[in-house]
Amino acid sequence: MEGPEKERWNFDRIRTVTADFSEATGLASVVSQVRGVPVTPPCAFTEFCKVMRQDPAREKLCQGCDAHGGLQSLIEQSPRVYRLFVRERGVRCVARRR
Repeated sequence: MEGPEKERWNFDRIRTVTADFSEATGLASVVSQVRGVPVTPPCAFTEFCKVMRQDPAREKLCQGCDAHGGLQSLIEQSPRVYRLFVRERGVRCVARRR
């Protein structure tokens, strides 16, 4: 992230909070831009998720799911915890409230 956004946010602090949250809860977490592009490293992701995000085409699918979760969080005005299920064919992402 560059420009005014970078000046506005303390990314070191955000990374620390995200990592601490994942460690304390055992939940995977990532902070992303509105289009799902991560601004923090993923924390506590499963091996499956790490492998999926290494493939550029599949990574875009994951980022779409992250964007959806972020949008739901804005709508509900609360953090969004969700499970992702990505299917190879007919690619579908289901973000379910936990």
